[in-house]
Amino acid sequence: AEYERLSRLTHTEPDNLKGWAGLSKLLMRQKNCGEAIPALQKCIQLEPGNASFYHGLSQALINLGYPIPAREAVLNAIRLNPNEAVLYNTLGSTFAMQGNIPNAIQAFLRAVELAPEVPYYHLNLAKLYEQIGNMKLAEEHYQMYEHFLKK
Repeated sequence: AEYERLSRLTHTEPDNLKGWAGLSKLLMRQKNCGEAIPALQKCIQLEPGNASFYHGLSQALINLGYPIPAREAVLNAIRLNPNEAVLYNTLGSTFAMQGNIPNAIQAFLRAVELAPEVPYYHLNLAKLYEQIGNMKLAEEHYQMYEHFLKK
């Protein structure tokens, strides 16, 4: 019902940002990333200075397995909002998807620097450090993950 309402709204009012944003959020919640992409692109067209739309586009592209365009989208979000930790976490994911571990680690470290209390940033780092055989740093970040997960 919500999909029908928002879909109708965006067709009758094609410049209604609230309608497009609602539709894109609904589609992402439903894991319908393919349909969310055009809705997010319309949101970006209507409000190009909103980093959250670029981040949403990046998330949709990651879910569909497209790390390079996902990286481009999240880099646009970072240009607009350079101190948002979740953006660096997403950036790290795009690098990790392609096996670029050094750049993934750098991005996840930036996320941890900006928001050290978020457990999942530490988990991402722990997994990468484990992957490259740095068990000392992997263990440190697993411990941080567990510590912040309990809070």
